[in-house]
Amino acid sequence: MTRQPKAPSVFGAIHRDEAGSGHAPSRRCRTGCLIAIGALAATAASAEPGAWSFDATLYGWLSAIEGKVGSRGLVVDVDNSFTDTLEQSDSLLAFMLRGELRRDRLGLFLDTVYIGLGYDDVSVGPATADAKTTLFIASMGGAWELANGRAGGEATWAVDALAGGRWTRVRNEISVQAAGLSVSSRSDWVDPFVGLRVRGQLSRNWVYTVQGDIGGFGVGSDFAWQAAVSIGYRFELFGREALAMVGYRALGMDYESSSLVWDTTLHGPAIGLNIRF
Repeated sequence: MTRQPKAPSVFGAIHRDEAGSGHAPSRRCRTGCLIAIGALAATAASAEPGAWSFDATLYGWLSAIEGKVGSRGLVVDVDNSFTDTLEQSDSLLAFMLRGELRRDRLGLFLDTVYIGLGYDDVSVGPATADAKTTLFIASMGGAWELANGRAGGEATWAVDALAGGRWTRVRNEISVQAAGLSVSSRSDWVDPFVGLRVRGQLSRNWVYTVQGDIGGFGVGSDFAWQAAVSIGYRFELFGREALAMVGYRALGMDYESSSLVWDTTLHGPAIGLNIRF
């Protein structure tokens, strides 16, 4: 079986709330994290000798949002399009930074997301409210190449298994102007996740990535999922191998604590630049 030339990656526990109530760190989560770290360390130690490479990706994500957002008993339904996000949010785009360290079949990655979302004139019973969310996500884990091959010509492909943890911090603020009421709350949690990624090369310069994962499993969120697809063009930038890409990403979470509700789906186009070191 022919090994695919390595292309730049594309996309690429505490559980508490602000008031101090919430859940204590989960033994299952702590144990799972220790096992995962040990497995990754053992895998890295036993990997075939080879050169390490590092991919750094900076990208923006224009996200629509739909679902339920709540703080201290007040829950609003939101359904914002891309245009609503641009008009009502503190940040025009979600800003994301991803790094992946690879050697042979092993990859170790860190993916971060920051975004400030706003929702104007959402319904709270017979009244209306303004709300906003500050969201930060950090996903860390490992990738292991399960298979690779050639599809003819210069086209190649590889399939990776993914596993890791996703730390999420959400702060919701809701203001009901008519009642003079304003509430806010913050919560953070960790979701374990597993998934698959397909990396492919269509030609010398064109590559693609398709990725999906599921997680939560009641450890943090009741359920969480993510899906992303992208296509990129490879070129040289300042003497480095670079990749300009466009794609689409969706992220769903179903989480509820004593003071915060975050049952949403974020989705939208993404654009980014990857540089290999």
